[in-house]
Parts: sequence; C-alpha cells; structure tokens
Amino acid sequence: MRWLLSAGAAFAAAAALMFGVVIPRVAQACGQPPLDTRFAYTPAEVAAFGEACGAAGLAAYRDLQVLDLLYPLVAAVFFAVALLAVWSPWLQSHSRQRLWLILVPAAGMVADYVENGFAWVFLAGQGSLPDGAVAWMSLAASVKTTSGWAAGVALSVGIAFRVVRLIRSRRAAPQPPPNRDNAAGAVATAVAR
Repeated sequence: MRWLLSAGAAFAAAAALMFGVVIPRVAQACGQPPLDTRFAYTPAEVAAFGEACGAAGLAAYRDLQVLDLLYPLVAAVFFAVALLAVWSPWLQSHSRQRLWLILVPAAGMVADYVENGFAWVFLAGQGSLPDGAVAWMSLAASVKTTSGWAAGVALSVGIAFRVVRLIRSRRAAPQPPPNRDNAAGAVATAVAR
C-alpha cells in the first residue's frame, strides 16, 4: 500500500504539471495540441506543427520534452504497482499474468521514450523531421496511447471486480447473533429513565 500511495502521489503531481500547465502552454504557443497528445500523425501534420510553433512554441515544446524525460517512467511505475495491487487476489505469486500486468505499462513507457527521442530530433531540426522518422515517431505514439488505454481499462476492470467481491463478501458474511445481555441492559436503562 505504501508503494501504491507513493507512486500515486508522484503520478498525480507529474500528470497535473504535464496536463494542467505544460501541454496547455504548448497548445497556446503553437495554436494546436502538441504531437505527444495525438494518437498518430502524418509528415504534413508534423511540418504544420513545426511551422505553427515558431521559436516561442518550440521553446514551450522543449519544456514539455524536458518534463517527458521523467513522466513516462513515473506513469509506468504507477500503473504497474496499481495493476499488481488491484489484481493480486486473482494472481498466483509467480504467475505469467503478473508479468503481463507489468509489460503493458512498460511497453507504453518504452514507446513514449522512442517518441520523445524523435521529438528531440524534431527540435534539433528547428521544427522539421524526415518523413521516415515521422512514421516511426507516429507508430511509437500509437503504441504509447494503446498501452496507456489498455492499462487504464485493466485498472478500471480490476477495481470493479474488487468492489463486487467486497460487496459479495459482506453480504455473505454471517451476522453475529444479538447479544441478549446488551439488549436486556438497554431495556433496563430505558425503563429506569
């Protein structure tokens, strides 16, 4: 639980900074959402983004990439810990299922870092990137997004299962018989008043 709380706090802080401050700043400076928030993109879209950003927008996008040096790791650790915590009642201690729960956010993290590597090349090229590199960058973005959605769905389903299991166990738990001594004492106190 300590790991989950620590990972959750780090993820919440990083996500608030990323989605509440840095991404809106890039969107405002460039007049459109950053490449990192899109499922996929074409060479024409990347070129249009670079042209729309200008020097100020590219500086804001560089700030996003600096934060994105840490964000994929923080997100992957949070989702891996959360998935393991939520799904642990249904997993054996050394099962392959545990590995899959870790691999989903890990794949997203690796894809995010690949996309970020191309973003740094884009920045070094002053807002331009060869078409072949755009194809790989876009593929990495798609894998990142798909992995993120898969981890989110698995976490949501796991939480739903845990809630259902808790409700069922409470309904199935035997109710203790009424304590006659307490009931008699309560009646005697009420009569005495």
